Amino acid sequence: SGDVTYGGLPFHGATANGVPLSYIEQDPRFFSNLTVRETLNLDAALQGGDEADVEEVIARLGLGQCADTFVGGDTGGKAVRGISGGERRRL
Repeated sequence: SGDVTYGGLPFHGATANGVPLSYIEQDPRFFSNLTVRETLNLDAALQGGDEADVEEVIARLGLGQCADTFVGGDTGGKAVRGISGGERRRL
Protein backbone atom coordinates (compact mmCIF):
# COMPACT_ATOMS: atom_id res chain seq x y z
CA SER A 1 0.00 0.00 0.00
CA GLY A 2 1.07 3.59 -0.43
CA ASP A 3 0.75 6.61 -2.64
CA VAL A 4 1.83 6.95 -6.23
CA THR A 5 3.51 10.25 -7.00
CA TYR A 6 5.16 11.74 -10.06
CA GLY A 7 7.43 14.71 -9.53
CA GLY A 8 6.28 14.84 -5.91
CA LEU A 9 2.61 15.26 -6.86
CA PRO A 10 -0.17 12.65 -6.50
CA PHE A 11 -0.57 10.67 -9.70
CA HIS A 12 -3.88 9.19 -10.88
CA GLY A 13 -3.75 7.94 -14.44
CA ALA A 14 -1.78 6.21 -17.14
CA THR A 15 0.14 9.26 -18.36
CA ALA A 16 1.91 12.26 -16.88
CA ASN A 17 2.28 15.29 -19.14
CA GLY A 18 1.44 13.02 -22.09
CA VAL A 19 4.21 10.53 -21.26
CA PRO A 20 2.97 6.95 -20.68
CA LEU A 21 4.03 5.51 -17.34
CA SER A 22 4.08 1.97 -16.02
CA TYR A 23 5.44 0.06 -13.05
CA ILE A 24 8.10 -2.57 -13.67
CA GLU A 25 9.39 -4.77 -10.87
CA GLN A 26 13.06 -4.49 -9.95
CA ASP A 27 13.50 -8.15 -10.90
CA PRO A 28 10.70 -9.08 -13.33
CA ARG A 29 9.66 -12.71 -13.43
CA PHE A 30 10.13 -14.58 -16.70
CA PHE A 31 9.75 -18.27 -17.53
CA SER A 32 13.35 -19.47 -17.62
CA ASN A 33 12.66 -22.23 -20.13
CA LEU A 34 11.12 -19.94 -22.79
CA THR A 35 13.14 -18.11 -25.42
CA VAL A 36 13.01 -14.34 -25.78
CA ARG A 37 10.75 -14.75 -28.84
CA GLU A 38 8.44 -17.20 -27.03
CA THR A 39 8.22 -14.81 -24.05
CA LEU A 40 7.24 -11.92 -26.33
CA ASN A 41 4.78 -14.14 -28.23
CA LEU A 42 3.11 -15.06 -24.94
CA ASP A 43 2.87 -11.41 -23.94
CA ALA A 44 1.50 -10.47 -27.38
CA ALA A 45 -1.12 -13.23 -27.21
CA LEU A 46 -2.26 -12.01 -23.79
CA GLN A 47 -2.40 -8.38 -24.97
CA GLY A 48 -4.04 -9.00 -28.36
CA GLY A 49 -0.89 -8.57 -30.44
CA ASP A 50 0.48 -10.75 -33.23
CA GLU A 51 3.76 -12.02 -34.70
CA ALA A 52 4.41 -8.74 -36.51
CA ASP A 53 4.26 -6.90 -33.19
CA VAL A 54 6.73 -9.36 -31.68
CA GLU A 55 9.22 -8.91 -34.52
CA GLU A 56 8.91 -5.11 -34.24
CA VAL A 57 9.65 -5.23 -30.50
CA ILE A 58 12.62 -7.56 -31.04
CA ALA A 59 14.08 -5.15 -33.60
CA ARG A 60 13.33 -2.01 -31.59
CA LEU A 61 14.92 -3.39 -28.41
CA GLY A 62 17.96 -4.82 -30.19
CA LEU A 63 17.20 -8.40 -29.16
CA GLY A 64 17.63 -9.99 -32.58
CA GLN A 65 20.84 -11.85 -31.69
CA CYS A 66 19.26 -13.45 -28.61
CA ALA A 67 15.67 -13.89 -29.87
CA ASP A 68 15.99 -17.68 -29.88
CA THR A 69 17.98 -17.94 -26.63
CA PHE A 70 16.43 -19.08 -23.37
CA VAL A 71 15.64 -16.23 -21.01
CA GLY A 72 17.22 -18.21 -18.21
CA GLY A 73 16.93 -18.00 -14.46
CA ASP A 74 15.52 -20.45 -11.93
CA THR A 75 11.71 -20.28 -12.22
CA GLY A 76 11.48 -24.04 -12.65
CA GLY A 77 13.51 -24.87 -9.55
CA LYS A 78 16.68 -25.49 -11.57
CA ALA A 79 18.86 -22.66 -12.87
CA VAL A 80 18.95 -22.34 -16.66
CA ARG A 81 21.65 -20.35 -18.44
CA GLY A 82 20.17 -17.61 -20.58
CA ILE A 83 20.41 -14.05 -21.82
CA SER A 84 22.61 -11.37 -20.26
CA GLY A 85 21.46 -8.93 -17.61
CA GLY A 86 21.29 -6.07 -20.13
CA GLU A 87 19.18 -8.14 -22.51
CA ARG A 88 16.93 -9.15 -19.62
CA ARG A 89 16.36 -5.49 -18.68
CA ARG A 90 15.37 -4.65 -22.26
CA LEU A 91 13.02 -7.64 -22.38
